[in-house]
Amino acid sequence: MQSTEYHIHVQPLRSSTSTDLAGAYRVFVPTQGTPDEMASIAIESFHRAIPLSYPENYEITVVDAQSGQEIVPSYSEVEKVFECKRL
Repeated sequence: MQSTEYHIHVQPLRSSTSTDLAGAYRVFVPTQGTPDEMASIAIESFHRAIPLSYPENYEITVVDAQSGQEIVPSYSEVEKVFECKRL
């Protein structure tokens, strides 16, 4: 199965938020579904590998590595990922 490479960009929203996790991360996901569904999977994979204690303190964007275009993930899927962390 082919995979698609995404870059997850993490930037703190407040000056008081730690910059330790700021930067770009490479994530590979199976190439199936719509771009927003794959971007949601990329966010979920990232969050499993590097859980953010307070994701609301960061701006998280997903960029298709091949085209350089930002992909807006399916909002409901991303919320499920971060809601699970908050419980």
